[in-house]
Parts: sequence; C-alpha cells; structure tokens
Amino acid sequence: MVMRVSDLETLHKISEFLPKVQSAGDRIIIEHLGVPVAAVISIQDLARLDARIQPVSKSERLAALARADELCQQILARRGGVALPSSVDLIAQQREEREHELNSLH
Repeated sequence: MVMRVSDLETLHKISEFLPKVQSAGDRIIIEHLGVPVAAVISIQDLARLDARIQPVSKSERLAALARADELCQQILARRGGVALPSSVDLIAQQREEREHELNSLH
C-alpha cells in the first residue's frame, strides 16, 4: 500500500509508519506543501532498487559520447552538411504556435 503524508504528520507518526513499511511492505510518500519530496521504503525494496542500478564507468560514458558524435557526423554527411534544426528552437516554436491557438479561442 502507498500512503501519502505531510512532512509534519511524518514527524508525529513515524513510529506508526515504520512497522508498516518493514512488515507489510507499505511505502510512504512524504509531501511538503502538497508536493511529493521523499519516500520511505523497506530495506528489501531499497536492495531491489540498488540491484537494478548499475553504475556506468567513465570510459563507458566517454564511449557513448564518442558514438553520439559519430552519429551526428553521419547525419550531417547524409544531409549534405546541413545541420538538423535545434530541438530547443523547434519546441519553442511549437509552444508559441500552441499558445497562439489557445489565445485565439478566447
């Protein structure tokens, strides 16, 4: 079961929450001003999460960046040296168009 509680409620009731987390596998989502900021999970759930996360070595990260650069060069070559438009610019343009559409509805 997942419970949502405020940070203040957590302070007052943590001793009630911990046995539920430990024995029943409940999860507690702690909110601050209505925004989720943290979670309390069992140590078993944490171990499962840690087992899924495999750190990437610096050499692997550098190899991935080199591959990305290589792909960019291939795309550029296929396009005759013409770069793809900036994703940031495309998204900004789409937002402006959408805002214009929404504003024209009023």
